[in-house]
Amino acid sequence: MNRNIPCVDVTSANSEDEILSVRGFFHLLVIAAVSLWSVYMLLPAYTTYNQTSQCLREVEQDLLKEQQTKEKLQDEIHRLQVDPHAVERVAREKLGWSREGEIIYDFSEIDED
Repeated sequence: MNRNIPCVDVTSANSEDEILSVRGFFHLLVIAAVSLWSVYMLLPAYTTYNQTSQCLREVEQDLLKEQQTKEKLQDEIHRLQVDPHAVERVAREKLGWSREGEIIYDFSEIDED
C-alpha cells in the first residue's frame, strides 16, 4: 500500500515567516528613527513657539493696560476742557493754588512719634 501523502515543506514556511518578521522589525526600526528625528527637529521650534506665545500674551496685557490708561487720560483731558471745576480741582491738588484769602494748611510733613 502506497499512499501519496502531500508533503509540506515546513522549513520554507519558517524561513518566510522569519523574513517577514525581519522586514517588520526593519520597518518598525525605520519608523522609530523617523519619529525620533522628527521630535529632535521639531522640539526647538515648539519651544520657540511656546516662548513667543507667552511673550505675545504679555505684550497684549501691557497693551490693554496702556489702552485703559489712555482712555482715563482722554477722559481727564475732556473734563479739563469742559468743566471749570475740574480745572480748579487740578490747580488746587497738583499745583497747590488757592483762592484769594484762603489759607492752605499742609499736614503732609507732620511726624507722629
